[in-house]
This record gives sequence, C-alpha cells and structure tokens, in this order.
Amino acid sequence: MKPRNVLAIILAGLCIALGAGVAARQRDLIGLRAEEVRLRSSTQKPGDASEASSPPVSQDVPTELLRLRNQVTQLTVRRRELDGIRAENARLKVASTASNNGTASVQNYVTQQNARMVGYDTPAHTLETFLCALRNRDVTNLGVAFAPGAFAHIGGQTIDEALRSMNGRAIPGFSVIDSRAPADDLAELTIQTLPEIPQTTLRFRQLDGQWKLAEIPWGLGLTFSADR
Repeated sequence: MKPRNVLAIILAGLCIALGAGVAARQRDLIGLRAEEVRLRSSTQKPGDASEASSPPVSQDVPTELLRLRNQVTQLTVRRRELDGIRAENARLKVASTASNNGTASVQNYVTQQNARMVGYDTPAHTLETFLCALRNRDVTNLGVAFAPGAFAHIGGQTIDEALRSMNGRAIPGFSVIDSRAPADDLAELTIQTLPEIPQTTLRFRQLDGQWKLAEIPWGLGLTFSADR
C-alpha cells in the first residue's frame, strides 16, 4: 500500500475519533443542562408567583456565601433604621433647645429621612429636594440642585464623579433660622443641623425661575467619599 493511502486512512480514522468525541461532549453538555433545569425547578415552590418571577438560587452557591448575603441585607436594613433614629434624635434636640430659648425655629425642621422631592421654587424647597436626592443617591436631581459654577473648587474630580461620591450620612436634617435676599436673583439661608453645631449660611441663585445652590453646602457636614 502506498504511503499516501496509509496517511489518508490514518487521518480518516482520526477525524472519526474526533467526531465521536465531540458528539459525546455535546451529549454530556445537554445532560448537564437538563439536570440544571431539573434542580432549579425542584428548588422553586409551585404556585408562588413572586418566586416564579425571580431567578431561582443555584444549587452550586455555597452556603457561606448565602449566609454573608443575608448578613449584608440585615446590616443595610439596620443602618437605615439607625439613620432614621439619628434624624429623629436630631429633631428632638433642636426642639428641646428651641423650647428652652423660647423660639419656634424648629417648626420647619426637615430630617433627611423625611425629606421629599418638593422642587426648586424656593431656596428651602431646593435644600429639601437636595437632601432627598442625597438620601436616594439620585445623581440626576443632585446635579439639578446646583447652579453652574458651584463645583469650581472640587479638585481633580469631574462634576459627575463629585456627585456620585457625595456622602451626606452625617447630615441629620436642617432648620431654617433666617433668610435674606441680597439681590433679586440671590438668596441666603441661615440654617442649623444640630444645636451643638454652629449655624451656617447657604447661598442660592435663581435661574429660570428655579433656585439653585450657588456653592457646595460644606456647612451641612457634606463630604466626598466612596463609602456612602
């Protein structure tokens, strides 16, 4: 037999062997996928619409990982509860101080926990909307709350990076102590966050009928960090 014929026979044999191997691998893969579907189906309670709408937990997820996820969820809930308690404690402190001083400045005290999206028609509303956006990490409305040029001195960050890294957890809330209008399109609010923290003045600028923060409100205790 000629060497060329021998080589052709050997190559044909190799092709047949490789084809058989590929076919076997495909059968194994199909079997594994079918087993995965069966296991997922067995972990889902029949008739439960809420569970049917969410992806089932894979059997391959380690128990330790599931435990850690559960702990993270519990800690997140606990942190939110503590933020609410801290805000209420701040409100009570301000109320107690105002009562002792015979003032009524705490009637408009807004906690960060209860801050709402109330628009930008007044400086106080803009500040409340800012706190609400800060609590919800709403970068879009955080940006809307500021006038152009407010981020002129943020040092090395873009405006988007600065907005995303804003950390306002130290801000329990605010109470407006006094308001002034140096010009038709300018306003100043003297606010207080806690009785033990000095009052601070925030400046606002009116643009197209909306009041915007003219500068970063450092006096509120705002910081920039990745840990929010």
